[in-house]
Amino acid sequence: MANGEGSEVVSDVSKWEWSELWKKEDWWAIWLGFIILFAGVFIYFPHSGDMKAKIEAANAKYGVDAERTDAFKTIAWYKLSDAKKKAKAKDIAAGKWLKKFTSKPHKWSKNPLQAFVLGKDAAAAKKEKGVAKYEKAKAKEEETLAEAEDAETWAEDSGFGDEDLNSDAKAAILTWRDAHLKASKAKGKTKAKAYNQIPYLIGLGVFFAIFFGIGTVAMGRPIGPFLKGFAFVFAVTLLAWLFANQATMKFYGIGYAA
Repeated sequence: MANGEGSEVVSDVSKWEWSELWKKEDWWAIWLGFIILFAGVFIYFPHSGDMKAKIEAANAKYGVDAERTDAFKTIAWYKLSDAKKKAKAKDIAAGKWLKKFTSKPHKWSKNPLQAFVLGKDAAAAKKEKGVAKYEKAKAKEEETLAEAEDAETWAEDSGFGDEDLNSDAKAAILTWRDAHLKASKAKGKTKAKAYNQIPYLIGLGVFFAIFFGIGTVAMGRPIGPFLKGFAFVFAVTLLAWLFANQATMKFYGIGYAA
């Protein structure tokens, strides 16, 4: 043994085969990912010109005023930023449908069924409550905007050279931004509508089961066990989203951890 007699060397040499491209899970993850990416390109890229036009219109409206000074971010700077954010390809008809089809369970407080279904009466009550809060938030936004405009004008009259006036303008603008964000959030609650997410969730589950099942069949594996496992994982995912969107858990930021 000391002279190497009787010793054996075992080498494991892997051999590449083209069939791995459709027989391995890693490759199927890549192919299915490419399909999703190409679908997104096919749906959204044709509308890139519309998005560019919206951004150019925003630049034409706010661009010059937004760059009047580098002492602080002006009101026009924020309005330009807001306008650019509104240029979203997902707002096209196909994008809105896809968003509705792939929506996760909704926010709920006491009744978990509202994560999936909301009746007309409940939606009307929710909307009425939201309108009252929005009107109050909107009034506060308009008030702080007027104050921010005055502060910015005073700073501009000094050529943006007075540090105290610049500081006052910056503070006033930030106060307006806080009020604006609160009003924007409140506005979203004025659009409460009745919904039934259950058919869409079932459809989404069936679609993904078929979509990912293609790879399972191509790899020569039985589809039955895959569908059982997928149904379990999909159900757990919905349960996780249900808890994540509970009002109290969402407020404290522990929904996803649960």
